[in-house]
Amino acid sequence: MFQHETEKIVLRSQTASISATSDSSPRSRRTRSRSVERASESSFTSTGSLKLPPAFPWLKDPPQVKAPPEEDQAANLFMDKYVLYPCNESSSPGFLEHLPCLFKEVNIEGRYALRWAVQACAYADLSREQNSEDLVGKALEYYGNALRALGYSLAEKLKTPDDYDLMTVVILDIFESLFMPDSLLSGSHTQGMAHILRLRGHDQFYDPRKWGLFRLAHHRVQKQQLAKQMGTMPESQD
Repeated sequence: MFQHETEKIVLRSQTASISATSDSSPRSRRTRSRSVERASESSFTSTGSLKLPPAFPWLKDPPQVKAPPEEDQAANLFMDKYVLYPCNESSSPGFLEHLPCLFKEVNIEGRYALRWAVQACAYADLSREQNSEDLVGKALEYYGNALRALGYSLAEKLKTPDDYDLMTVVILDIFESLFMPDSLLSGSHTQGMAHILRLRGHDQFYDPRKWGLFRLAHHRVQKQQLAKQMGTMPESQD
């Protein structure tokens, strides 16, 4: 079911455009997300127009070290801006606090769905700041690749969706909510997110990271249900 919905979204995204005027802003086992093999870097839009801050702005004489790839720098800027860690003093539960470690862990051949989703958000956010159509195109290209990779990962037989799959769906939902708010795609992952939570079963309630991901995804599902006047999940009625 989710794979078919993903294919439809990929087709729609080819004609969608990122909203540049939106003011919205949110203040083991080795069976992980397996996506398509990584596309060659030449398939993406050139990043020549991307303006990044210095890697070490607090140093007068920065060390002569090789800078990280632009994609990783953009992703780091996005996470610095949007990730909030839990804080007892302010009673903040955190937001996307597990994203940095998950993003780092999936830097493995053939497991790029989450990385592509984060990079789509990162370039979309930069495109609004820099008013760059090139970055819009790059964001949409990463978005399409993330959708396809997620579809392949969720299509694996007898596989329970893992943490990487769930976080990928959450990030794609954030991308659509923030950068395509007027599109028909907005909120399209709600049903898939709810289905993934059901498939992950009760074990997710006894692991700190899985519980944190459940709370994050369940909150987004409830938010979309209220916004679009959808029926509540059966689990929420118990």
